[in-house]
Amino acid sequence: MAKRNKSLTLGESLADRFAKAKRLFRAFASDGTRTLYATRDITMNGEVRGCFDGKLAELTAVMVQTGKIYTCRDEIVVEQGSEIHGELIPIAGHGTTSPAAGAMLANFIVAEIDGEEDAPPKQFSLPRCIAQSLLQREPTRAALPQIRQYFRRPVIDVDFIVRGPGYHADICTLVHSHRIEPVVLGPVPSASLPALQRLPHHLQQLLSDFCFFTNSDVVNYVAMLLTGVLATHFAADGKPIFALDGNQPGVGKSLSATAAGIVLDGVVPTLNRYISDETELEKQIGSSLRKSHQSLLIIDNAKTPSGAAISSAVIESMSMAPLLSGRILGQSANFERANDVLWILTMNSTQLSRDLATRSCAIQFAFEGDPTKRSFGDRSPHEYAMRHRGEILGELFGMLDRWTQAGRPPGERPHRLAKWARIVGGILLANGLPEFLVNQDCVIQQFDASADQLAALAEAVLKSGNGPFVRTDSSPLPAEGLVAERALAAGDWVGFFITADIDRERLQTAKSEHSRATIVGNILSPLVSRTVEVQVRPPVTATLQSITGRSKRKSYYFVFEALSLESAAAVKAAEEFAAADLCNEANSSETAAMPEVGGSGKFAAALEVQQSGENEREAVDLDAWVDP
Repeated sequence: MAKRNKSLTLGESLADRFAKAKRLFRAFASDGTRTLYATRDITMNGEVRGCFDGKLAELTAVMVQTGKIYTCRDEIVVEQGSEIHGELIPIAGHGTTSPAAGAMLANFIVAEIDGEEDAPPKQFSLPRCIAQSLLQREPTRAALPQIRQYFRRPVIDVDFIVRGPGYHADICTLVHSHRIEPVVLGPVPSASLPALQRLPHHLQQLLSDFCFFTNSDVVNYVAMLLTGVLATHFAADGKPIFALDGNQPGVGKSLSATAAGIVLDGVVPTLNRYISDETELEKQIGSSLRKSHQSLLIIDNAKTPSGAAISSAVIESMSMAPLLSGRILGQSANFERANDVLWILTMNSTQLSRDLATRSCAIQFAFEGDPTKRSFGDRSPHEYAMRHRGEILGELFGMLDRWTQAGRPPGERPHRLAKWARIVGGILLANGLPEFLVNQDCVIQQFDASADQLAALAEAVLKSGNGPFVRTDSSPLPAEGLVAERALAAGDWVGFFITADIDRERLQTAKSEHSRATIVGNILSPLVSRTVEVQVRPPVTATLQSITGRSKRKSYYFVFEALSLESAAAVKAAEEFAAADLCNEANSSETAAMPEVGGSGKFAAALEVQQSGENEREAVDLDAWVDP
């Protein structure tokens, strides 16, 4: 029995003992209090009694056991909230520790020291120096579970199985999302219906008010959503840049891109501005990728001040890289993340470099008249996507299930990114949407600036009448002797380049014939075997070819193929016109001196063939390309 203080009465002593017991009772857990790990031997000023690294190892083991602390990219993060509406809070990077790190860790770990006399123990968050040492400790980072991929939707694993909310240690993936089951879809719709009407209900409703140019554009948009859902499948082998192109501003390109972001992530994605300065563009993209857990990287309203083609080595390389990396601004460290991002480029009738054009999947929008007068009725695409996000994802998962039930047939349309085209094309084909990539060749020619150059060059050669070209009216290749006679070395193409206004300034300022030949050769070489349609009346196709002569010197020539009898007559007329010596040499100077069209002879007869069945405007257009 405790001794009573002689200076206190019995009643006072009992009251004192009761007060102490009350203080002790308050020190223990009450309603709503969590059970935290209390570590000892750490003082309030950060001193450790005993082995310092041993104490950090003890705290590391506790951090691992919580199941709430991870490494993600270059950071240590704490998971807060539920598995449905959770978020990741960074508490440390390489060489940096958040001032709130100790407070965040206090959700799981506190330090404890003895109280005075009969007072309860004192507990406090880890001192800042301890938190810094713990979070920058290499064994600590190595021991924590790693998040390689983070999604706000269920993820599709390598076996095309839907993984729901929670941490999946076997694939190092964390999902914060509702559980979404695949929708059981009905019979495959008839191909006679418009593409929009063949879509599952909520997808159809979401896309119904966008002004897609063709059925292929509708299907390619669904391909974009499927690519986002399956992004982990294409991180290593690549996926296309989705080029959303409108015939004018305000037709809904950016709106459709952000609606896709809402479907995939549940939030409106951030838009990035296109910057022609490659260094600044790389910084902007790197910052966006590091700070955000979004599944999309949208470069909005891409254009250049001069109207030149969009050409970006940064976008070309980063969009195809299996692993994205970049410099952390203000630090000497880099960040890395898997390329599980959907790359989107929005633009208005803008041309792209050859590399960007062939790596893209085009989705075109067109509206006649004033786009500000467009109406979405009483529906907002953003609101609809947010309200029915679960159903839309369920329909996309249902399309995957239907593909699996059909035996996962591969897609039939070729693309530079073959694995992506096989998987996504197969899913769409199994769901009655065969228009996937149908518009690809045509759109590449529209987007590709080099295609315009090649077409202009072909037109200049054709107008010359006796330039480096041969014609073929059927499948057999032109005679070898004729090819050798017509083909010209790179240096002999300079006049045609200047006529077609291709690199005119550089060619005219070059200091030597050799320099000019090098410029021309570097442009012609990657265009060999490319076919373009020459927009003349009637049209012809032109394919650039090359042959190797003595000393392995390359010579180049066009093969013109008629798209109609009238085209054949036009090409033949140009040849015979030159053979009859009715025109001057087109290659002898920068501009070719051509005679006016006469009213007799074979050339006039050919014109009569071309003009038969054509209206007056077409005949004028025909004159324009046959005779300058």
